Amino acid sequence: MAKLTSASSYIEEYWEGVKDQYDISFEEFKKICLHPFKFIKECMASGELKNIRMKYLGVFQVSGSRVKYSKKSLDANFEKGVISAERYFRRLQILNNYEES
Repeated sequence: MAKLTSASSYIEEYWEGVKDQYDISFEEFKKICLHPFKFIKECMASGELKNIRMKYLGVFQVSGSRVKYSKKSLDANFEKGVISAERYFRRLQILNNYEES
């Protein structure tokens, strides 16, 4: 079985090769490396399902199949009474708006 490697270990490995070129700590370097992904996570968690283009990294977007799955599980949770009507309709509108755009 293949060994899983974390993002932190890749960052640390890269840091070892370039640390003499920068006058910053490893923690600052790590924050810089991870910030674009933190930004993407915050954008997607905001409820606005828009495409996010990150130069050199690519375009991050919600797939159509993921929207359909989310609507299906949202309906099921509402029918079971797991989520409130307010939350159900707010999330449903976000998903519908994404499908229409």
